[in-house]
Amino acid sequence: MTQAIALSCNVYFYNVGVRLEIERLSKYAHMLGLTPSPRASTCPTRLRGLFQDPEWKMRTQKARWFPAETVSVAIGQAMSVTPMQLARVAAVVANGGKLVDAASR
Repeated sequence: MTQAIALSCNVYFYNVGVRLEIERLSKYAHMLGLTPSPRASTCPTRLRGLFQDPEWKMRTQKARWFPAETVSVAIGQAMSVTPMQLARVAAVVANGGKLVDAASR
């Protein structure tokens, strides 16, 4: 994985994404706050990210998710994040995988 990150090897991450499947990727995206939250929509100055998953596709396009779409998610093409969301992910990595939520302090 370290080498795949260093070399930005999309094929490695395609394979990881296919093995994890979209449901698990979506679960972790929600846990990390990479999906639009109700708090973001109530604050007009707060930007919202986008994470495409089966729920998002059905809600916005009234279409089902195809497994081949998961590879785009796995390499970050089917999503957009705000600087705060990216900082949160970086903090999880820096904390050895532990998510520290400021609201719970």
